[in-house]
Amino acid sequence: MESEKQRDTFIFYRSFKESMSDLSDADKLIMYEAITDYSLDMKEPELTGFPKALFSLIRPFLDANIQRWENGCKGGAPKGNKNNRFSKSTTKVQPKYNRSTS
Repeated sequence: MESEKQRDTFIFYRSFKESMSDLSDADKLIMYEAITDYSLDMKEPELTGFPKALFSLIRPFLDANIQRWENGCKGGAPKGNKNNRFSKSTTKVQPKYNRSTS
C-alpha cells in the first residue's frame, strides 16, 4: 500500500493576520484552527457567522498553495529527459547594440 504524504508546513500570509485583527480572541482562535486544520489535514471547518465569511475569502489562497504542494510532491522531469537540462552551448549572448551593415 502506498503511503499518502502528509503536509508539515503551509504558507500563512500577513493579510490573513491583518484580516483577523478586529476579531475577538475566541474568533481568532477559531480562524487559526480552521486555517491550520484545513491547510495541514484538509479538514473542512464548520464555521458560522463572520469567521465563515472570512474563511471563504482566505480559502482560495490555501487551495492554491495545497495545489502547488501536491504538484511539487510529484517531482520534476524524469531522469534522462532532455528538457530538464540546461546547456550553455545553446544560449547565445545578444549583442548590446544592433549593428547593421548598410
